Amino acid sequence: KVEVRHGMGALVTLTARNPGDTLAAFQARQTLETPNAHTLQVDIGTHIELEPDVLRYVNHSCEPSVAFDTTKLALVALRALQPGEELTYFYPSTEWEMGAPFTCGCGSARCLGRIQGASTLPIEVLERFPVAAHIRTLLARRAAQQPLATGKVG
Repeated sequence: KVEVRHGMGALVTLTARNPGDTLAAFQARQTLETPNAHTLQVDIGTHIELEPDVLRYVNHSCEPSVAFDTTKLALVALRALQPGEELTYFYPSTEWEMGAPFTCGCGSARCLGRIQGASTLPIEVLERFPVAAHIRTLLARRAAQQPLATGKVG
């Protein structure tokens, strides 16, 4: 069970959850080719408006409590959650380019500042998070396009 706290614009859990628990299944209410502030990227070039709509209140954090599993179409707990705790996810874990980039205010010591999507982040940062399969594919493509560093010997 979850609750939207409109004063905060946040989604919170009403029950304790364990790491790996599925909090909700989701599907596409509408499919779009380009991102906007209320879509979730579920594949390369596929962005959806979430159903149930309440899941759009899962806010960003650089220390997320949940992840959107775009393969199983499920919202999953990343760690133990207590009743009343806000559900947050790391937006670049699903978003290659953001429809509405923003300055993060999560307050984490590991806050990245400007959130623009996975395309703008180094692999070392993204390795700290569970990222969607389509993000891994796009990262591999990006790595293949980068020239190898060359060094002179002698």
